[in-house]
Amino acid sequence: MLVRPVTFLILVSVCFMIALGMISLLSGSRPARFYVIAWGAFLCGSVVFLLKNFGLVPHTFVTQHSWQVGALRRNDPAVDDALQPHERAASTRAAPIR
Repeated sequence: MLVRPVTFLILVSVCFMIALGMISLLSGSRPARFYVIAWGAFLCGSVVFLLKNFGLVPHTFVTQHSWQVGALRRNDPAVDDALQPHERAASTRAAPIR
């Protein structure tokens, strides 16, 4: 009974997250680049999965497991390589803990 409304809210939230990431990226935000790289595939896979739940996309192996493929993309070594310089810079700026 509540599945459809909650699924719709999740779909709206995911699309909102993608849109905000792209807007920030296009405005020149450097951290947005890392956000879009890390979360883009997962969020797009989630959209495909949610559209399948609404019956707008056919039920296939790819649409059933699209969010899982996107989650694997987040753990890709290429994404880690893209994030490492940012993480190194953040760790060198941090104040020592006393």
